[in-house]
Amino acid sequence: MSYCRMSRESDVYMYADVDGYICCCGCFMKEGGIFRFRTRKGALSHLLLHRAKDDTVPQYAIDRLEKEIKEVGNYTNNPNEGAFGAQAGDLPNNLSGGGINDGRC
Repeated sequence: MSYCRMSRESDVYMYADVDGYICCCGCFMKEGGIFRFRTRKGALSHLLLHRAKDDTVPQYAIDRLEKEIKEVGNYTNNPNEGAFGAQAGDLPNNLSGGGINDGRC
């Protein structure tokens, strides 16, 4: 299920994939167009970065991530499966680590 999809009200497509990541697909901030996050805080930081760059991000996407962080925690799956998310930082990899780009969308 997506957090938001590209439309008139969103410049961002973010969804949870079957591998347990939260993905920003078709991302304007990355050549190759995808960031994958193991943490909800990383995905939330990424959405806020989109807003800071004047991209349209629906408030409901931000609200949903904040609610999930409170209700189910930061990690989208087992944090010991790799050095992503909070272990590597919570911002996209072009800033300080945390997002990976494997070309899948």
